[in-house]
Amino acid sequence: SSDYCNVKTSTGEYSCLLMELTLKREFSYYMLTIYVPTCMLVIVSWFSFWIDPKAVPARVALGVTTLLTMSTKTASISNSLPPVAYTKAVDLWTGVCIFFVFFALLEYTAVNAAARSDAKRLIAAKNKKSPAKDKTDHEDDSVYCEINLLASRKNNICMQWLARFPSRAKKIDVISRVLFPIVFASFNLMYWCYYLTKEDE
Repeated sequence: SSDYCNVKTSTGEYSCLLMELTLKREFSYYMLTIYVPTCMLVIVSWFSFWIDPKAVPARVALGVTTLLTMSTKTASISNSLPPVAYTKAVDLWTGVCIFFVFFALLEYTAVNAAARSDAKRLIAAKNKKSPAKDKTDHEDDSVYCEINLLASRKNNICMQWLARFPSRAKKIDVISRVLFPIVFASFNLMYWCYYLTKEDE
């Protein structure tokens, strides 16, 4: 749009021409080169939740590879865009994607620690079983049954579903399979609703 205007300076008043330019970037280019690849990297990092916790090299290699690839992609994006003094929308997106990939790798640390703890408990339980401790074992069983009876009254569907998995390591993996996609989908919903609405304004 254009319009006429008058400008007053120290030397006098002059007429001028006011012009307003509206620039708009092509969104499809950034969608195909930034958003889709980074989203795929985040989804690939979740594949480790379905890998056996005993397969340490496979899970660690997948987590480290996706994290390094995500870091390289973020650096490439930053170098291709002009530097500014404020946080851009793409900076928020890549930062959250790195956050998800990092926590997918960190999740295996919790799974590995839980698996080792479960193994130690199993060995300790086997060592405690002896004929000389029949009475103690009987008392422990009665307490255990009482606790389970009280807990079963408050069980909900989620707890009953998790009870199907005996080890804590498996439970962490199963929870992560559901929790990570839900949180990432919620972030996507808020992100796109906010920025698409802001762009229309």
